[in-house]
Amino acid sequence: MDAWIEAGTDPSAAYNAIQGIDNMSSDKVIAEIAGMRADINAALEAIRADMNAAVSGLGARIEILEATTAARIDALASTTAAHLAAVEARLAMLTWVVIAAFTILTAITVTGFYHMNGWRSRGATGARQPMSKPCDE
Repeated sequence: MDAWIEAGTDPSAAYNAIQGIDNMSSDKVIAEIAGMRADINAALEAIRADMNAAVSGLGARIEILEATTAARIDALASTTAAHLAAVEARLAMLTWVVIAAFTILTAITVTGFYHMNGWRSRGATGARQPMSKPCDE
């Protein structure tokens, strides 16, 4: 305004000119900011839409993974149960084999002990008699 007054412009006209320039520039700035705001809002909406789509896709993938994992765990549980039943059956059979082997070994040991000491049951009465007869004849 001072420059216009020094150039010879009427002070009221210079003031009105400066106010008009200020009004036009602020309207232009406001319009520019509004345009930028619209661009930023559009970009944010696009980002929000992309994020929503990504989250929805991720949710679907998680559900598929959960179903697949549950199916694998169920299959593993049934397989493990079958293997456990087979191991229990083998263990039961092995227990009977060990008992039978122990019984046979005990019978052989007792029989050997009786034979070693010369005890045998002879005759119909089953009385124990010595294995050898004296040779006094």
